[in-house]
Amino acid sequence: MRVGIPHMGNVYIPLKALFDRLNIDYVIPPVNNQRTLSLGVRYSPEGLCIPFKLTLGNLIEAAELGADTLIMPGGTGICRLGYYAKTQEQIIHDLGYNCEMVQLGVSEQKLFGLLKIIKRLSNYAPWAKIISAFRFGLAKLNALDRIERVVQKVRPVERIKGTANRLLCYPEEGANRLH
Repeated sequence: MRVGIPHMGNVYIPLKALFDRLNIDYVIPPVNNQRTLSLGVRYSPEGLCIPFKLTLGNLIEAAELGADTLIMPGGTGICRLGYYAKTQEQIIHDLGYNCEMVQLGVSEQKLFGLLKIIKRLSNYAPWAKIISAFRFGLAKLNALDRIERVVQKVRPVERIKGTANRLLCYPEEGANRLH
């Protein structure tokens, strides 16, 4: 199994940390927003939002890199992101890729449902290792959230436009990604 992780901002960072700890084989497409968006626009139904198109483009790029399992958030929430996976999976299959779409989200089984998905992706690693890796990934997610909140407060008052983004390492600014 080779898992493809879309960028979705910096969400890939805690997933990468979790997967590294569990020795899960994964690919993260390169940051190429122009190509990513171009693929998403080409294969998306007209009228769908930019996040749908960007994540679809990323999923296609992951499939091109050999991913046979694709990760997407799932479930209900305040936007349609949780509903994208089924449509994107159909598009991926229509393009000839034989990939399974795995929706990461809090299911009716709550946290245990999410941990069961991670257990399957890790080739059934021991629960202690899964819980430890999950806590580590969650700590990275919380740290990223704190950093991004500070950047959001600083950005409007920065003296040199773009400094906060460069420090956060957004790829649009030409910097390396935060790891």
